[in-house]
This record gives sequence, structure tokens and C-alpha cells, in this order.
Amino acid sequence: MDKKSKIIYLILGLGMGIILTNTLYSFYPVVKYNDLSDDMIIKRSRELGMVSLKESIDELNKKKEKEVTSAMQEEPPEEIPEEQEIEVIIKSGENLKQIGRKLFSLGLIEEEEEFVQLARDKKMSTKFIVGTYNIKTNTSYSTIIDILTRKNE
Repeated sequence: MDKKSKIIYLILGLGMGIILTNTLYSFYPVVKYNDLSDDMIIKRSRELGMVSLKESIDELNKKKEKEVTSAMQEEPPEEIPEEQEIEVIIKSGENLKQIGRKLFSLGLIEEEEEFVQLARDKKMSTKFIVGTYNIKTNTSYSTIIDILTRKNE
């Protein structure tokens, strides 16, 4: 028997096997159907850690209320710090990340990456002007960018 006829018989045998298996399975299927009520589905989903949106929102609100009441009971109200002017020196050759890091270390911004991203979004990342600036604390990121990118008038 040559190689070509062996392959043909192999393919025919596989095809007949698949057809026979499907025929037998269609007469004797092994399928187990479970009718589940809505209550059973909800119970099982809770066991798996799923909750409804309303329950999730209620839970978050309760946590926030507890945090607020515990914070009010335990800590005295913080004094609002007075605004201070902080001197910032932008040197020649400093890039946006270095400027952001400097502003963060001086306490003028709280999020270095947020400041850098805002400057990039405003297309001001290369427009910072070398010089000395006095910037008040609690100044918005946009205002800081505006101050550092305009020439001293």
C-alpha cells in the first residue's frame, strides 16, 4: 500500500469515528439541567462575593459616615495654614520632571506626576523660563504653570 492511500484511509477512519461518536451522543446525551430560582442565584452570587449595585453604594456610604464621625470625634479640627510665598529658582537646562520634583519637594504641589501631565497636556513642557519666582502655597497647578512660563514683566 502506498503512502497516499494510507492517508486517505486514515482521514476516512477519523471522519467515520467523529460521525459515529456524534450519532451516539445525540441519542444518549449526558446533560444535567438545573432549574435555579432567582433567590438561589442571588444566594450563590453572594457566596461568591458579588453584591448588587445598591448594596455596594449603601456600604460605601456607611463607611464614609463612620470615617467622618470617627474623625470628628477623635481629632480636633486642623488649623488652616496661612499662605506662604516660596521662592522657586528655575535653572537653565532643567526639564519638566526636574521642575515638578523641585515644586513637590518645596511643598507647592501634592502630585508630581499630575503636574507634569498637566504641563504636557497644555503643551507647556518646554516653555518654562529660567528665573526666580515667588509662588504662594495652595496655588493651583495651572496657575503655577502660567507663572513659570511667562516672562517677568
